[in-house]
Amino acid sequence: MTDGHNCVINYFYKSKGFVMNRRFFVRVISNALLGLLSGSLFAQQIQDSVTQRWTFDDAINDYAAGLISRIPQSKGIAVIAFETDKHELMVYFFGAMEEKLWEKKNITMEILERRRIENLQQELNFSLSGQVSDETAVGIGKAIGADTLIYGSMSKIGKEYRMTLRATGVETSHFSFPRSYELIVDSRLAGLLGIKSPRIWTDKETRLWTIGVSVGTSFAAP
Repeated sequence: MTDGHNCVINYFYKSKGFVMNRRFFVRVISNALLGLLSGSLFAQQIQDSVTQRWTFDDAINDYAAGLISRIPQSKGIAVIAFETDKHELMVYFFGAMEEKLWEKKNITMEILERRRIENLQQELNFSLSGQVSDETAVGIGKAIGADTLIYGSMSKIGKEYRMTLRATGVETSHFSFPRSYELIVDSRLAGLLGIKSPRIWTDKETRLWTIGVSVGTSFAAP
């Protein structure tokens, strides 16, 4: 800080009846800025630690892994419906879920292709992007030769998005594997939903910010 700056600071505080040490003044300002900026930066991280939140892809991957581990004897798995008014979101969900199931399935399992289900869509009068009842799901499963069916939905609660997924057995109706995921609206999900993507700090940016604050505070220390 130059002598000119020192004069301005000393004059300001002396004129108000205060004498403030320059280093103490810098430390107070640094701490105030730290409190304001860190609050907005880490608020989302605190929320995430209380309620686990997922990216769309990670949630699909988690569900596929959990389902496969629970149905080792399943012979045929089909993804039959995803309730949403966003066509691109529905198409992406079908493709991503089927891909993850293929990656994690055992050698005896078959992941039924989407076109086999689409061929039955009009015949059984159901929508791939609509709500499917248990009775309709069982009918679909029997018609395509699947014994495990997956269907889900996307809902918006306030500003948050939640994905709910469920798998049910065709013959063993007592089997059910429901899960809900609180989603992070990253650039991929925002694009699929057709909304503006929020600014999300990367781990690298967070680390650099933390280092910068630490260095700045050390200079301001008495």
